[in-house]
Order: sequence, then structure tokens, then C-alpha cells
Amino acid sequence: MSDPFYPAKSGDPILADTWNNMQIKVRDEIRSHTHRGADDGKQLDGDSIVPTASLKVNRVDASVALTVKSIDVLTRLTELGAQKLSLTGGAMTGALSVNSSVAVGASAPGTKRLLVVQPGTPDNNAGLEVRGNGDHSWGVNLVLRTVAGVDGASMLLRSRSKSWQVRGETGAAATGFQITEDGGDVEYGSGAGTPRLHIKSGGAVGIGTTDPQGMLDVRVPGANGWDRLTVTTTADWGDGTLQYVTIGAGGASGIMMSNPHVVWHKGAQSAAIRYGRSGGVQAGAFWDVGTRPNNAFSLALNGGNHALWLTQEGNIGIGTTAPAVRLDVQGGGLRVNGGAITPSVGNSPSAGIMFPTDPGGGSGDAAFIRYYVVGGEACKLLIGIDNDGDDSLGFWQTGGERMTVMNGNVGIGVMNPLTALHINQRAWSQGIRIQDYTGGGRYFGIHYDNPGVICLYHQNGSGQYMKEDGLWNRNSDVSLKENIVEMQGVLERFVALRPVTFDWKVDGLPTLGLVAQEVEPLFPDIVSESGKRGEDGRPLKGLAYEALGVLAVAAIKELKQHYDARIEALERQLQRQESNR
Repeated sequence: MSDPFYPAKSGDPILADTWNNMQIKVRDEIRSHTHRGADDGKQLDGDSIVPTASLKVNRVDASVALTVKSIDVLTRLTELGAQKLSLTGGAMTGALSVNSSVAVGASAPGTKRLLVVQPGTPDNNAGLEVRGNGDHSWGVNLVLRTVAGVDGASMLLRSRSKSWQVRGETGAAATGFQITEDGGDVEYGSGAGTPRLHIKSGGAVGIGTTDPQGMLDVRVPGANGWDRLTVTTTADWGDGTLQYVTIGAGGASGIMMSNPHVVWHKGAQSAAIRYGRSGGVQAGAFWDVGTRPNNAFSLALNGGNHALWLTQEGNIGIGTTAPAVRLDVQGGGLRVNGGAITPSVGNSPSAGIMFPTDPGGGSGDAAFIRYYVVGGEACKLLIGIDNDGDDSLGFWQTGGERMTVMNGNVGIGVMNPLTALHINQRAWSQGIRIQDYTGGGRYFGIHYDNPGVICLYHQNGSGQYMKEDGLWNRNSDVSLKENIVEMQGVLERFVALRPVTFDWKVDGLPTLGLVAQEVEPLFPDIVSESGKRGEDGRPLKGLAYEALGVLAVAAIKELKQHYDARIEALERQLQRQESNR
């Protein structure tokens, strides 16, 4: 036995404090004591342990036998070694190492290391599931790995007579991923199969090639670079700062598609293709080209400014998304260079050029330019404005409105004409000019020459003018004349004139005057030809009636001279008679 905690001699009293401490020491010793028998006490035997007690030991040596719940442990372990693994219900914990082949659902695995066979009766359940709780290994539930050699880890998918492999790229230093057709193990094929899809380390995807030249490289039968569609990044396109994606490689650079389909995007409310940026800089603009709501189509600058809009009815809007006619241009002009604008022919609102109706409100106001057939080959160009009398049609030239049509009146130089033809001349002597079409510089002008003086002149200055007194005058200033000779012998010819009354053939109106053919032999200077011809083909003659006044003065003057001489002779005769009395 161990030495006592508190040594004492016979007859020594036990103090209370010693007694209490001894109880504490005994209790602690019992709690920490491990019973081993021998010197420490009698070994356990028979039923010395209560059946409901818990026993914790580090080692059990059974020289005869070890029985647990009437089962001989040695016998049971020997049986399990022969069976390898046999479980019915329940769960198995701990590590399991299998050094041979395993069959699940089959009596033997054959050549497979692990053979899982589903039940013969279909129950729509998978034959094998590897399940994880999602809290570790980054969600990895299954690892297929090669640790040596040149073959990549692979998995074979067999559907009827076709094999597909999901595998790592073959090669001692290869790091790619492939989906290959055919191949496999000795039972279903041989080898790595034909690569159909290849993903290089870094993410480049090849279809029909194991060496993709861009992020997506699709190869089809062909030659000279026309056998591929390659998606890669380049600094040749874009704004010079960001890497942009290009489609095409080699001789097939660019996009070549047959019937491409750009689908509708709900958020953008369009199905469009974007081009840009302009100039290859970040500040450059881009264009969206595609369909819009209500079956429309547009070209949009920077994604929002619709420069051109085409409706489902076929109307084209430039500067507007609501074109009301076939071509609706707003916010700018329209220029045609090297061609012509050819509107439809006809005299209706659907023909020619129509301007927006009712721009000032109201109703019925319209303006148009039309060209139409009047009859046969006769056509008319009609420029019009409707429907109020004070709606005017103006013609602008060099900073001002030069001609205006309003209320049925035509104004030249005036924007509110008050008569059928209202002319406001811009300067003295600049009124109406009628030009001789045969040339030679001949013309006739009607104009105001001074305030209150209206003139009717030929280009040579011959003509008449009227002052505000209403009388017609002719220029007669001596400075304008030469070779001035007084007329003689007028009286006899003048009195030979035959004044007549007559009726005009054209309308039967009666009048009075002279006959040009009768006057011409007497005074040919006041008879002229008008340029028109009569029924007999001869030129029609006319008279300068105002010249008759000059002839009358000359005749009266001659008559006065005649009578003055006679009166003078009579006076001399009377004087002689009176002197002879």
C-alpha cells in the first residue's frame, strides 16, 4: 500500500480538520484511480462489473476467448475476412481500402475496377450518385486524376453504339480539356478518340481544332483561311484603350453570315447590331442598327439618337421617330446631288410635294407643288396655297420677297397687293419693261420717272408722260432736237383730210376718225404699219392722231397768214379810198 496521507501513532487523536482533508483525499483518489489488480488490489473476476456500467480500456488480451453478446469475436472476424464486405442496411463509418475490383448490383466486376449495375426493372433512379454537403472542397464531389504517363484523366459516355469521351488532353505536359468522339477502353474502343471540342488552358475554345487561335475558333472543311470562324481580342479595332472582340482570321477576317438572326432584347427594347467607336477612340460615337418597338427599324447614334426611323408602314423619318409620310425630314434640310427628286404626277394631295397642313392651327390650310396632265400632252405645273384668302404665296430673292400672290392679286415688290397686278418699283425708271423678242436692244418701259410722273417710253426715250393733272405729254425740249424746220404747205393738205364715222368690224362699235390710206398720201409721216396683217395679207396701217394737232396749228397758222395778207390789202385799199374822197 501507499504511505498514509496523515501518519498517526496509536492513541493519537484525529482532529476535525485532518478528518475532513482525509475524506477529500480519498474521494480524489477514488475518482482518479485505475484498477489494475495485483499490488493495487484484487483483480476483477466473474460478474464483478455491473452490466450497465461503462468500461474504458486501452487494450484487451484474451488468452482463451473474447465474447461480445454471445458472439465469439475471433470467429466473427475470420468470417468477415472471407466475405470482404457484406452489409445489409445500416451505415458503415471510417476509411475503406479495396485492393481488388468491386461490383455493385452484380455478382462479379469482370475487368472493371468498379462496376455498378442498375436494377433490371426501370425505376428512374441514377445508378451512382456522389453527394457532398456543399460546405467543403469547393463543391468538388468527384475527382478523376492521372498521376503518371501521358494520358489525361477521362470519362467515357456510351450511348448504344456511340462513344464520347470527356477527357484531359493527351501529352506529358498537356493541360487542355477535350470532348472526343469514339475511342475508349478495350471493351468499347481504343485510344483517346477524335477531338471535337478543345479548351486550352486559359479558356480558348476550339471546335474542330486542338489549337484555337482565339477565344472561340471554329474550323470547317476549307482552305486558305476560309475554313474557320475565330473570335479573338485585338487592339487593331476599338478605341485604342480597350481590347475588342473580332470575328474572323486569316483570309476570312470579318463576318460572313447567311440569314443572321439578331433576337429581341427586352431591356433595350430592340434587336440591334452596334458599330463603333468612330475614329478608334473612347470619345468616338457608335451606331445601333436594328428593329424597334411597333415593328420599326432605326439607325441610332450612341444608342439613343435615332437619326433614321423606318415604320412598319414604310414611312421614313429623318430627325423624327413618328414619320407621317413616306419621307419625313425634321430638324434639317434635304439635299439631292447628282440626281433628281421625282414626285408622283397628279393634281391631288397624294401627288407632287405637299407641305404640312394647318401649321398655324385651324383647318384646311395647305400648300403644294404639283405637276399633272391637263389633256393630251398638255401639262401644268401648279404651285398653290389653300384655303384662306389672306394665305399668300411669295417668291423670295436676294434678301427680300420679290413677288406675292394674295387674295387673287399679284404683287411685285409689295407683299399685300390690292389689285390684280400691284407693282411697287424699287427705283425711278425701274417699272415694267417689255422687251422686243427679236433682239436689237429694243424695249418699251412703263414706270414712274419722278414723284407723280408716269412715263411710257421706248428705249430711245420716245414716248409720253403724265403728271398728276392727268394730261399726256411728249418730250419736246429743244435740247433733244436738231434739223428744226418750220412746216410749209400744210393748210391745203390738211383741209383735204376726210373725217369720217365708221363701225369696227371686230365688234361693230361705231366711232369717228380718219382712214390711214387716205391720210398717207397727204401726211405720210403720221402713218405707220403695226406689224399685224389684215384679211388680205397686207400690213395693217395706223395713225398718230396726236400729230393732227400739230398739223392743225400749222394749217391755222398758214390760214392766218393768208387772211392777214388779205386784211392788210383791204386796209390799204380802204385807206386809198378815204384819201381820194
